[in-house]
Amino acid sequence: MVNYKLKSHLLEVVVNQLTMNDPMSAGFEINESKEMIASVLTEEMSYMMKNEEVFDEERYAE
Repeated sequence: MVNYKLKSHLLEVVVNQLTMNDPMSAGFEINESKEMIASVLTEEMSYMMKNEEVFDEERYAE
């Protein structure tokens, strides 16, 4: 079952990250960049839920 609202928000975060940073200038293809951002984002979200913590921008940026 797909949660379309969650999917929409996650894609918005990915687009914002791509807009704010230019991973293509670092040599990454657009699809590769999207996958890397989504992977890190889901890892951070999982950590937050598991440990009942708020978003940590420094940890996310690592």
